[in-house]
Parts: sequence; C-alpha cells; structure tokens
Amino acid sequence: MKFVIFEQAEKEYIMDSTAQIKRNLISRIQNSSNINFLKALQTIIDSSEGSLIQLTQEQQSSIEIGRNEIKNGDFIENDKLISELKEWLTKK
Repeated sequence: MKFVIFEQAEKEYIMDSTAQIKRNLISRIQNSSNINFLKALQTIIDSSEGSLIQLTQEQQSSIEIGRNEIKNGDFIENDKLISELKEWLTKK
C-alpha cells in the first residue's frame, strides 16, 4: 500500500515539474527577443519531433545490406582485420 502511495506521489511530482518547466519555457520564449536563442529552440523542437538524421534511400539500402551480411556471417572481426592490415603493411 505504501508503495502505491509513493508511486502516485511521484507521478504527481513529475506532472507538476513538467507543467512548471513548460510554463517557465513559455514565459522565457514570450519574453525573449534574441533571434538566435529562438532559432536554436526551434531547431531543438523540430529535431525532437522527427528523426535527427534523414537517410536517403541509397543509404537505407546500404544499411540493410550490411545488416544482412552480419546475419549471414559475412564479416571479419576487428582484431583480425587489424592483424591482417599490419601483416600486409609489413610486406610492402
């Protein structure tokens, strides 16, 4: 029973904190005339609403090909690759 009360109090605190942060931000935005600050905020909000990185279809296809190669075991361990490169470089 005590845990449920604590959990409810924690949820209420988080909601109060969230509401307070929102009010604070709204107030600061309304009172700001700093265009760089406002543009930075807009960028943050825009990036949080969607993907931070937009991949082209070609990039998405390359990633999918790589994932399939890993699933099929078509890769080399990093340590082995470094060893092979060192050996190759000493032969040059």
